Amino acid sequence: MDIKGQMLNVRRALDAAGHTRNDGQGGYELSVDEGKVTVRHILRPGETRQLRYKVVRKYAWALEDAGYGVEIVGLADGASRLIVQRGPSVAASGA
Repeated sequence: MDIKGQMLNVRRALDAAGHTRNDGQGGYELSVDEGKVTVRHILRPGETRQLRYKVVRKYAWALEDAGYGVEIVGLADGASRLIVQRGPSVAASGA
């Protein structure tokens, strides 16, 4: 699967778990870094920076439940991002 297809599937998994994309008011953003899909959380108005890690962890749980292999990486500014290491397994996809 190409990277655009993987990003679409990651977006679908997060949306299905009830998470919202960043629409200028905070939420998750997807990007590609070194050929892997990354997810980061943009703070919503009123959210604290300490909450960011908890939200990123919820994204990780949603993707792990969908069968993805993920890694949480801390950044120097205290933020965290999620790197999707591998796509869903055949067993997780129900095939």
